[in-house]
Amino acid sequence: MPMQMNLATKIANWRQEAKSDIFSINGVTDEQWLLLFHFFIRSEIKANQQHQVFVFEKEEDAEKFYSLCKELRPSLYYPDLGQGAFSGVFCSERALTERLLTLNKIHNSNEGHYIATTLSALRLKTPPSDFFKHNAFKLKISDIIPPEDLAQRLVEMGYSSAPTVEEEGTFSKKGEIFDIFPLSGRPFRIHYFDEMIEEIYEICPDTLRTLRDKPKEEADIFPLAGSALTDENITTFRANLPRPPFNFKHQKLMRQELLEKLDNHSFFPNFPLFFPLLFKESSTLFTELKDASLFHFFNFEEAQKSFALMLEEYNEAYDLSQSDQDSQELLPSPKLLYSERDPEELDSLHINDVHFGASFEQDYQNSVAIGVEPIKTYISRNHIVSTKHNKQEFIQSLIKTILNEKREKNIWIVYKNDSALKQIKNVLEPFLKAPLPNIRFLHFDLTEGFIYKNENLFFVGESDFFIHKSQKTKKRANRNNDVFAEQLSSLIAGDYVIHKEHGVGRYAGIETIELGKQKGDFIVLEYADNDKVYVPVYKLDLVQKHSNSQSNVKLANLKSKKFDLEKARASKSVKKLAFDLLELQAKRELKKAFNSPPPTNYSEILNKSFLFKKLKIKSKPLKTSLRT
Repeated sequence: MPMQMNLATKIANWRQEAKSDIFSINGVTDEQWLLLFHFFIRSEIKANQQHQVFVFEKEEDAEKFYSLCKELRPSLYYPDLGQGAFSGVFCSERALTERLLTLNKIHNSNEGHYIATTLSALRLKTPPSDFFKHNAFKLKISDIIPPEDLAQRLVEMGYSSAPTVEEEGTFSKKGEIFDIFPLSGRPFRIHYFDEMIEEIYEICPDTLRTLRDKPKEEADIFPLAGSALTDENITTFRANLPRPPFNFKHQKLMRQELLEKLDNHSFFPNFPLFFPLLFKESSTLFTELKDASLFHFFNFEEAQKSFALMLEEYNEAYDLSQSDQDSQELLPSPKLLYSERDPEELDSLHINDVHFGASFEQDYQNSVAIGVEPIKTYISRNHIVSTKHNKQEFIQSLIKTILNEKREKNIWIVYKNDSALKQIKNVLEPFLKAPLPNIRFLHFDLTEGFIYKNENLFFVGESDFFIHKSQKTKKRANRNNDVFAEQLSSLIAGDYVIHKEHGVGRYAGIETIELGKQKGDFIVLEYADNDKVYVPVYKLDLVQKHSNSQSNVKLANLKSKKFDLEKARASKSVKKLAFDLLELQAKRELKKAFNSPPPTNYSEILNKSFLFKKLKIKSKPLKTSLRT
């Protein structure tokens, strides 16, 4: 990019001086940070050749971020075992393949990648680096390797034979043509001459036709999970999954079935959960990347808290399975799955998504509060009205208003595709007749535009150009505000409330606090040990009244994870209840009712012998039930 950012200079100085392990960036979302980092910061801090590791609390956030990254540069997604790994839900084999692909790329490629992952996946134990280096190999033109030998080697690595190569990890042998869909990339076709590889071409994954315009000199073959099924690793697995006590009959049977599968060099159901147990020496993604990567942690403290709760839940489930002889679950120890080393021990960027606030110490060297304002707020503040019928006028008015700002500014028009760019340029034609150095275009999938005030950068996306007022949405928002305002007015100092994240606290009133150049009203909540939480009034939906001040209620301790654990247990109980209800309904559907025969003469005789007088109100239901 033809401009330099002060933020990039500050980060570069931090990396050179290395006075602190952490550089904090507050007030920016993950999407906004990706845009700023990729286009304005990355080259300035000389991080082009490094891996950039973006670490999230939740897998859905990491996966969404990956979809943005892969449009910018080579990117990889590194998932965890998945939610509910210790609650009877099978772990995804696809997720294991994604992890192996990432590790293979790291060990067998010099290219820098964007890697999206979670804190839990970062600490998940993986095969050691030797596993990937020793089991990977290349196929080159003029190599002599008989097709039968190649097929045997692929099977040993975990590949499977198939009529066509439509999925990763499959191969197909037809005469002198050998198709492979490797873990490392697109499928390719080998043309043999006797036992020698004569030609290698990519093939179209949809039509399976040879792409003659895409010849290859060599092709990488990366190992799949099947490469781990060596005798040595199976022996290690036996040691890591010890024999249950004699009276734990069900678990003993399950362990025996798992080992029989492994002895036959095949995997058992839910094997991704047990995969780390195959290795005597293990590693983690964090260990493999810590010396050659820059880590970006999003909302690190929340991610740490979630990871600690997850481990606590896993340990409870494991301890229960070890103490209950009637348990139907055979689980590995969480200590064999996750590393105890904390990723906070290395230099990293901590990006915190906060929407209100600024740094109390503006000269604090290793922290910066990014002044970000949504472009929609700017539009509303400047009374620029958009409707379905004045799109062109609205867009031109928005750009004109920005250009009339007294301060120096740069406008970046962010577009998703070429058709959108063409449409935007047509609307902005009056401004583009004479080239303006402060209006530029940027290709990025931006959900909502924003203003980076610290550097006077305006990022305007497609969604900002084509918005219009929605009366229906506005009414709904007003109703919600009325509900929250009513709740706030009903609170009296001393009342007990529940905060969604922190638990039961005592309401202490409202305070106006000035942060930097901004003022805001905050709800003050008191907790155990005189700790306080300040909640912005616009986040009142996080707080609910619990009881009045006369109640005998114990305040939650912010230093404890008890409330988070209680929430997790409640969520687990609700989920279990839902599954139990589904199971009960399924059993009812499957069970056949007894089909009673129609009434006979004997039934009539029995009815007439009834000693008591029938009520009229009962006669009709009785006849109906007898007929059915």
